Amino acid sequence: MTTNTFSIKAVLQFGWETFKKDPWFYVGVVAALTVFSIIVNSLTSGGGAFGFIGFLISFAASTVVSIAYARLALSAAAGTHVGWEGLWAPEYFFNMLGATILQAIIIVVGFVLLVIPGVVAALMLCFTQLSVVDKKLGPIEALKESYRLTKGHLLELFLLVLALIVLNVIGAVLLVVGLLVTIPVTMIAVAHVYKKLASLQEPVII
Repeated sequence: MTTNTFSIKAVLQFGWETFKKDPWFYVGVVAALTVFSIIVNSLTSGGGAFGFIGFLISFAASTVVSIAYARLALSAAAGTHVGWEGLWAPEYFFNMLGATILQAIIIVVGFVLLVIPGVVAALMLCFTQLSVVDKKLGPIEALKESYRLTKGHLLELFLLVLALIVLNVIGAVLLVVGLLVTIPVTMIAVAHVYKKLASLQEPVII
């Protein structure tokens, strides 16, 4: 098993230092996407047939948000600036939608099987969304790519996730406003690890 592939301290520091280069942009993006999600969810909440339609609209909106966050994180990890216009990338929509649904099904099934398999599945598939956007992969290919990148690194990723959870809990405690800082730092840190693990392996042949 590969160990010490990355330092949690170094990863968090990378996320923080990158965030500091353009803090108001990152804060603005998180704030805007959060408000967008809240508005969509409030407008689509309801029961009956409308409730189901509302759920589909809400899920579609969350997919658009996931693409925007993936674009933001990958750009930041690469040291480039995606800009507001770059967050809108509908060409990834259906692949992201399919990948997210499959990912959720696998994780839920894992949790049904005594929790631990669900945790393992969540770690193994944590780079699915980034793979869809970064490598323009289809749903199944993105799941496979995430599995390939995380294989042998689950303990490291688990510890990283714990550190990021603590970071965001601290952000929530700070009158919630702290999340506007910890969320982008978290996304950048995860994308940085994704890039690092991807650089250590040969490209997958699909």
